[in-house]
Amino acid sequence: MTENIPHYHLYGEDSPINELEFLHIETIADRNEEYQWEIEPHRHDNLVQLVFLEEGYMRATLDTQELAFHHPFLFWVPPTIVHGFTNKPGTKGYVLTIAESFFLQILSETTREEFAQLLHLPIALALNPSDSTSKEIPNLIKTINHEFRIHQVGRVQIIGACLKILMVHIGRISASSSKQVAEPSSQGYEFTNFRKLVEE
Repeated sequence: MTENIPHYHLYGEDSPINELEFLHIETIADRNEEYQWEIEPHRHDNLVQLVFLEEGYMRATLDTQELAFHHPFLFWVPPTIVHGFTNKPGTKGYVLTIAESFFLQILSETTREEFAQLLHLPIALALNPSDSTSKEIPNLIKTINHEFRIHQVGRVQIIGACLKILMVHIGRISASSSKQVAEPSSQGYEFTNFRKLVEE
């Protein structure tokens, strides 16, 4: 069955492009209106993806799990994890797709060790609107979206800084909400370990 799961590159295209140092961000509506609000299960081998549900309702496939959530909600999808989304028409939010090399570049070795779950585990988190950290996450995502679109000098530095803070926030919340961290399948573990050996 896994042979039939599509592999996508940055921007949802089916052919590789230059994804060594950057990322892409768009609203949920940008992509979903084109596909009638349903993104079929697929995976990315060299990309990390974050889906932030700001308003509306979404059903999600994360590896082997089927999940359904109302806003505000956040999905974190490391490379190789099968994922798909079905949204209620009119749902609002953002899809942030990050080249794995850029993601690893901005995180120190200490940060990677402290929040190892971000490198390997799909994460689904309900955000508490009254929590200061949860309230800061949407602001960071919107700043990344703004900097991505204005194309001004220094945008890589600002995006990288926002992304690093965003990762720490997600790591903290997921560490304190372990029941919401989805365990990948054994096949996912095997492929992740294989990639690590090849890279070494």
